[in-house]
Amino acid sequence: MPEIDPCAVHCKVKNNNDFDIKDRFDGVPVIIRAGHSVTLDPDAAAHVFGARAGATMESMFLHFTRRAGWNTPAWVGDGTRLKGKTLAQRCWDNLEFGSVVMKQVEVPLSELQDQEAA
Repeated sequence: MPEIDPCAVHCKVKNNNDFDIKDRFDGVPVIIRAGHSVTLDPDAAAHVFGARAGATMESMFLHFTRRAGWNTPAWVGDGTRLKGKTLAQRCWDNLEFGSVVMKQVEVPLSELQDQEAA
């Protein structure tokens, strides 16, 4: 049997906008509340933000703007820019991305049952 790596890199996203980011992955809502962070597994991060090996912030921006509808005239406007950026770019800049490493650890079932009984 091949050895399985117990570590996986997840994507942590903080939403510094004044509105929630909402999407879906595998039928499950993905909501990043304004001012809060969430940790997404690699598949969800790739689906929602285009965050995958070799991705750049520019490619992730383009991926997400299409998914979120931020590539519409309401978001990109008529070319008018505030501080040189469109609304979509300013809102994207309010998202912070980081990596989180998760480690899966084996826990005896009896230990979990003892915790539930307490």
